[in-house]
Amino acid sequence: MVTARNYPDYFPYGVSVGVRNLEYAADVNIGLPYLCNLGAPLALSTTGILVTGAMTTGVINAYTAAAGQVLNGGLVPHDSLTKRNGWGRALTYVASAASTRVVTCTGYDYLGQKMQEQVTMNGTTPVLGVKAFQWIDSISFGASADVVSVSVGYGNVFGLPYTFQNLSMEAKDYAVAANAGTFVAGLAEGTAATVSNADVRGTYLPSTVIPDGVHIFELAYWPRRGNLHGAAQFTA
Repeated sequence: MVTARNYPDYFPYGVSVGVRNLEYAADVNIGLPYLCNLGAPLALSTTGILVTGAMTTGVINAYTAAAGQVLNGGLVPHDSLTKRNGWGRALTYVASAASTRVVTCTGYDYLGQKMQEQVTMNGTTPVLGVKAFQWIDSISFGASADVVSVSVGYGNVFGLPYTFQNLSMEAKDYAVAANAGTFVAGLAEGTAATVSNADVRGTYLPSTVIPDGVHIFELAYWPRRGNLHGAAQFTA
């Protein structure tokens, strides 16, 4: 039998509630898999964070009203464009033309821990991020002679509340899934987060049935005991 308690839902912006070497949490049952209900996440958007922002050397942040601003005040949507929910979502990056510019995204995870991700653009081929952001503060671009623009969005890779170790069950619309999604475990113990390595708690990518704001996704998995919140996030 898999059970779960009510999910914590108050994570004040600007306050980090991540706990290093966390061994216990109220919604994690000792000796049972953790039941993670992702609800009905919105469909992905390739422009949901930044629409064709000019890649001038500098910073685009969530607090300016200039053209090319970070959308939704910096929120990375889960099941709402206005409400913080879920445990973060990985970003997508794509340029409007040939470019190998380095893009750095700075923001926060669902626990309020500051984090950074850095990717190298691949022209019009989308580059998929690996870290689950819940909030974006800024997007900056490395120096280059190109004058192309970049769009930043969010994909179907979802963050998890506690460090993923092994899958027990995956369900879609309350039915056990026939095709398992793709799971990336949280960073191994003793591995420090970098600007480009995997999410500290791990991620989930659904397959076959994909998020559209209607389908409901659930997971039962074994979290890593002794370090439920995972390694510290990377920041420069």
